[in-house]
Amino acid sequence: MARNQINMIPISALIILLTFLLPQPSLAESPTVRSSLIRFMDALRGGGELSAHPPPLLDWGWNATSDPCTAKWAGILCDQEFRVVAVTLDGLELRGVLDARTLCAATPLLAALSLRGNGHIHGPLPPEIAECKSLTNLVISGNRFEGAFPRSLGRMMMTGLREFRAQDNQFSGPIPEVEGFGSLVGFDVSNNNLTGPIPGGLRTFSASAFAGNQGLCGPPLPGDCPFFPAPAPAPVLA
Repeated sequence: MARNQINMIPISALIILLTFLLPQPSLAESPTVRSSLIRFMDALRGGGELSAHPPPLLDWGWNATSDPCTAKWAGILCDQEFRVVAVTLDGLELRGVLDARTLCAATPLLAALSLRGNGHIHGPLPPEIAECKSLTNLVISGNRFEGAFPRSLGRMMMTGLREFRAQDNQFSGPIPEVEGFGSLVGFDVSNNNLTGPIPGGLRTFSASAFAGNQGLCGPPLPGDCPFFPAPAPAPVLA
């Protein structure tokens, strides 16, 4: 008789029972992590309260009382353990700066960051981006990033960076020869203000990855680099 009674338990009742017995991912991330992510977004937006002035075409869903994974914050992707692994904020007309220090501290498992096509994110690519030690894909194309080519990429390639796309920005100066360029499978710095010879470790990429930089030269671009004579030796003092 007892066996028959167990078999007669409705499926809906079993589901409700399991709901109470199994652990529920209510707030997977700590308040510190949630507030850090909001500070990161606030910097990208150019300051101001995130909840007070949301962009007209997007309901962010970002707030310190909800969880970025279980509440599905806009642009956030999480793994099965409810940890942030990707941030994709493309084409949102963001106008601030990249607070890499805050982002990397809050998301130690971050594998992908994309800020493509915002048009107005400015400033240098901060060296603290190398603190995102799980980052494999970094896309910042179509913005106003400026300054020297980020040497921090060398540190990032040692920890697994595979894609760097920074076309249509305002980076200037030479591309340094950085150990680890050969590990990249995706690379594009076209339409910047870069100068000098293309490092050997990047010559496996097509010419289109370097086009639009009037000062860049050498393979895979057509033609050779101008000859720069060695500096004259220092005079010998008598």
